[in-house]
Amino acid sequence: LRPLLPADTEILGMTITDGIAKLDLNEVVLDCEDAVEESNMIQGIVMTLAEFSTIDKVQFLFDGKILDKMPHGTIVKEQM
Repeated sequence: LRPLLPADTEILGMTITDGIAKLDLNEVVLDCEDAVEESNMIQGIVMTLAEFSTIDKVQFLFDGKILDKMPHGTIVKEQM
């Protein structure tokens, strides 16, 4: 088993408003080896946060910025 997040990942902030968790991570998470690793990381985070009854969707930010997609093509602009 391998961890979903790189060791140097930092959560820069998180808010929950109207069922949407806005999760701000540092840019370390953008350095995935391939599209599979990238997608697994995003889906793992979404599934983990969705376990909380107050969270219906997740909006990703990276160093405070919303990206359309990650370097290997995983779309992260839309709330998941």
